[in-house]
Amino acid sequence: MVRDISDRMRNPSVTFVINKTTTAMKKRMYMVYIGLVSVCTLFAKWQDLSHEMNIEGVMTKAYHPIAAGTPVILEKVIKLNTKTETLPEINMVLRIDGSPIPVPLSQARYIEFSPKNAEEYWQCAYLKNDMYKYYRSKGYNRGVRQELIEDSQEYLKELAQTGLVYEDEFIQDFARSIFVGMTPKRLPNERPETFSVKVIKSPAPDSYMLPGWTLLLTTGLFSTLDSEEELKALVASEIGHFVLDHAVQNVMKAETRARRSEFWGAVAAAAVEATEIYLIENHKIMFRDSPL
Repeated sequence: MVRDISDRMRNPSVTFVINKTTTAMKKRMYMVYIGLVSVCTLFAKWQDLSHEMNIEGVMTKAYHPIAAGTPVILEKVIKLNTKTETLPEINMVLRIDGSPIPVPLSQARYIEFSPKNAEEYWQCAYLKNDMYKYYRSKGYNRGVRQELIEDSQEYLKELAQTGLVYEDEFIQDFARSIFVGMTPKRLPNERPETFSVKVIKSPAPDSYMLPGWTLLLTTGLFSTLDSEEELKALVASEIGHFVLDHAVQNVMKAETRARRSEFWGAVAAAAVEATEIYLIENHKIMFRDSPL
């Protein structure tokens, strides 16, 4: 057997095939090495925009070189500190077959995520609503955010001073347990809010999330609920407003509208003034040229 193998190895055709196969393998290994070096170099020049996630999902549409149907794990969202020809500034890091691969954030809509808990669910909502891109372009508006938090704290003090806070430990603990079980445990580092729940005395069935991440529930709401699931649905809706930062966004939109209104008001006033000047000057010319 050893001699047969030795004879086959001496065969020129066999040697040619072996050499060709070895060359192909070396070429593939070299390409893999170059790819790994490129990825490592790229990853060394990024900034984390999120915490570690590890959310499982499946690609629903191909993105070269990732085929549709490929299982992926979303690890984090990053910002590249250096520009590249193939990747935008903000990207996801997907782990595929054990290797991290940067993928543009826009491709998130082509991933069917499978969140296993509330934390992962809100991280997916944060991602798919382009919050990373929003904060990158608009900023965290720290001044407006702090003003809203201070206003919320002042409002809560007024509620307590007027006796409108419903001081029932059992109800408070129940509402808090529902809230805590559904809220994201980690938000971006620029979001300083801390959560709390207050039940207030009001016959109107209502719930409202204050900008400082305090959930207000009325006694009238509890009297109309038929199940814990109904309360969870209402709480989820309010948490959604908070996670997607609707309070700050609404303030910024209102300020933008006010600035636009002021700008166009000034334009309109200038236009009216210019028209009046034109009419006056024209009237003078007409009066001067009149035979009367």
